[in-house]
Amino acid sequence: MQIYLYLCTRFVSWRSMAKKIKPYLDQEGRALPYPWIINIMLMLVGGAQTLRLRFWSRKPRHTAEKTLRDILTISRNTVYGNEHHFDRILSATSAEDLFRLYRLYVPVNESFETLRPYVERHKNGEEDVLFPGKPVMYATTSGTTSEPKWIPMTHKYLKDVYGKMSHIWAWNFVKHRDRVCGGHIFTTVGKECEGYAPDGTLFGAVSGVLVRDRGTIR
Repeated sequence: MQIYLYLCTRFVSWRSMAKKIKPYLDQEGRALPYPWIINIMLMLVGGAQTLRLRFWSRKPRHTAEKTLRDILTISRNTVYGNEHHFDRILSATSAEDLFRLYRLYVPVNESFETLRPYVERHKNGEEDVLFPGKPVMYATTSGTTSEPKWIPMTHKYLKDVYGKMSHIWAWNFVKHRDRVCGGHIFTTVGKECEGYAPDGTLFGAVSGVLVRDRGTIR
């Protein structure tokens, strides 16, 4: 109900604001149409995610515990999870014990090199090393100061982290630039595929892959 009332309020205030704003003009002096459908879709998706972010941000300790438990539960039966006693950590009955056991069994990674052996096993086709299954892609760094880092990406990360973050960003951007989707859109992203790992998994820019999979907006 709270989300519904919030979205209704935003829609009413948005309509009244849109009528007062001077229309944007293209290079030929024509007014860009107001993108009602796109903006409403962004409001519904991004607005709901924004409300969820605000809600969980009010309970940082509980949110941190829930997030850590979710991550450990997903990877408890992996090579990394077994080596670092994820099952033992998850037996904690309180947030304090959970954080204490996590600090005890999972050392701080001083650099990416600590994780590189696990990533190399994934790159060579091994499953269930850092997380269940295999990565869907790798994001790579330039390697200006050391060997390039291969960051493994999963479907869950692309959907639940990168995807939802993009919805929140787009919604907050449209709130301040409400006609941005009224004309043509030129998207600048990294190269979607820069090559392939030994097991055939592509590596490249996450932004390029997401734009590729987004499809055409008409």
